[in-house]
Amino acid sequence: MSIIFITAMYIFWGYYTIYSDFTAKEKYVVRPQVDAQSLSEVGYVRESRTVTCIKNRTKRLYLWVKVPATHKQYLCEWQYGFSGLKKDDAVTMIHKVEGADISTDYTGYLIGLQGKIKDKASTIVTHGVEDIQD
Repeated sequence: MSIIFITAMYIFWGYYTIYSDFTAKEKYVVRPQVDAQSLSEVGYVRESRTVTCIKNRTKRLYLWVKVPATHKQYLCEWQYGFSGLKKDDAVTMIHKVEGADISTDYTGYLIGLQGKIKDKASTIVTHGVEDIQD
């Protein structure tokens, strides 16, 4: 019986830790930093997925952002700030211009464009880009 109790407490504590860490990151106020190498593109959230790992006590939010003007899709991992972006939300994505000496893995920003998410910003890390023709 004590093993079951210890296991249950471990799981409960893990979820509590995950929740409190994620909530703390959501409270950060993000002010996008723009420089000469920054690019601003309008797109929409094509898909979002949350992955929770009780073993590592992490919760990650992944967003696939499509930019129709360039037919590119970016895989973004949320870092902190506003986390309420959902599928089909219009966003402005601010990121570095892709070049020969700049990787596609970099920090950027997503800013909501409409309704309740207007002007709410989050910091992201992009993990690659792909061309989409549909």
